[in-house]
Amino acid sequence: MPLAHRNVAASARNIAATLELSAADRGLNIMPLFHIHGLIAGLTAPLSRGGTVIATPGFNALRFFGQMKDKRPSWVTAVPTMHQAILTRAPHNRDVIADVPCASCARRRRRCRRR
Repeated sequence: MPLAHRNVAASARNIAATLELSAADRGLNIMPLFHIHGLIAGLTAPLSRGGTVIATPGFNALRFFGQMKDKRPSWVTAVPTMHQAILTRAPHNRDVIADVPCASCARRRRRCRRR
């Protein structure tokens, strides 16, 4: 079933509002753009708030933390299988994780509990 432009725009606005995205955000989109999640949450939602989208050539768990280090996004969106692959690599990338700013805490102007 095709989506109307009105539906795509409403979904983008709702996602952006829920995630509190702003023009200051830099999203790392590791989702393919033929996937509804990649198209709406990864691309359209941040752009609807004036944010930046960093599009990768495709998801590669071995390159993910390098992309995080090089591009320094304020947020990332993915599907559960991608999150699982990322979590598997996380113990080997503690330095990158420690250096990534916690966007959620910055938006709420509070001290990050993960440190």
